[in-house]
Amino acid sequence: MKHIRKSLVCLLLVLLLAAAALTGCAQNNASTEASKTEAQAQKQTEAPKTEAQTQPQTEAQTQPQTEAPATTNAPETTTTAAATPAEGDRQELGTGDKLFYFDVTFSNGETSSYAIHTDADTVGAALVDLNLIAGEDSQYGLYVKTIGEETLDYDTNGMYWAFYENGEYAMTGVDATPLPTARPMPLLPRRAKKNQARQRLLHLILFSIFAALLFASKQLLEVLPNVELVSTLTMVYTLVYRKWALVPIYLYAFLQGVFWGFPLWWVPYLYVWTVLWGVTMLLPRQLSPKWGVPVYAGVCALFGVVYGTLWAPFHVLAYANGDWNKMLPWIVSGLPWDGIHALGNLALGTLVVPLTTLLRSLEARTVRS
Repeated sequence: MKHIRKSLVCLLLVLLLAAAALTGCAQNNASTEASKTEAQAQKQTEAPKTEAQTQPQTEAQTQPQTEAPATTNAPETTTTAAATPAEGDRQELGTGDKLFYFDVTFSNGETSSYAIHTDADTVGAALVDLNLIAGEDSQYGLYVKTIGEETLDYDTNGMYWAFYENGEYAMTGVDATPLPTARPMPLLPRRAKKNQARQRLLHLILFSIFAALLFASKQLLEVLPNVELVSTLTMVYTLVYRKWALVPIYLYAFLQGVFWGFPLWWVPYLYVWTVLWGVTMLLPRQLSPKWGVPVYAGVCALFGVVYGTLWAPFHVLAYANGDWNKMLPWIVSGLPWDGIHALGNLALGTLVVPLTTLLRSLEARTVRS
């Protein structure tokens, strides 16, 4: 009965977190609609739309975007792209078997168009190799700041480079976007919305939900000994949010403590998952599925192998009166269970790449909203 009461309390907590998330999303949608209405009102009072903005796009695969830069409270600055360059008018750069088109629209309305030949795996890698773009690493990947002679930095001028793929706002950054085949990849200047406080609140809600997912997955898989999804989700959160992944990790540890009454065996939860977080931080953030699936799944399985070993020092101190001679026998006796843990992690670790791609897509929508 006591176990059932605890389960009901935790279920109620998850439902409250979900309700909070829905409330935040509703506020987000309302804010977005208000911003759209304001932008439309500004457009009606400013210069008329250009032909490029009003005509439907007939070659979505080959023409760059001509959308004007978005603004918030400041007056809108309309930017019109030049005529779409023919294939022969594009500047040919690089060498390699893969080809894609890359178009840049600068804040003054001028455009540059390139046909990129490369053997790289992602758009970002190809452009960095040719010194076409420059920036800095962030929790979302490469933060592009400079293209050519123009630098856009949200912290200094409130502008950023917007990345489009196939005529739509890209759901991944340049260094996470696989190479396309012979289609334009425009980068356009955009004015960022100054809603950092709301973004931080939304991320806090998301991190709470992520922690609840860790806890719920652990409880649901309790019927399968040493099979858990926590390792997989920990790697996914770390690949997307980097240092901020520690927030849902430690919220999850806290939920486990609340559920079980903070017993002595709970203490290792304060460091075992941090070890997996640290190892994941050392791995490449962007790996093609060909390499990402085996690498991430292998690390996840290896963590399952050493899981018992990570618990061993605390076990000696807490339950063996500090007798270190008992640590090795305890580790050996638990190896069969660690083997089961490793096999489960190997299988579930194959989900790291697709789940990371999905979460990055959702995060891009969150940041853009």
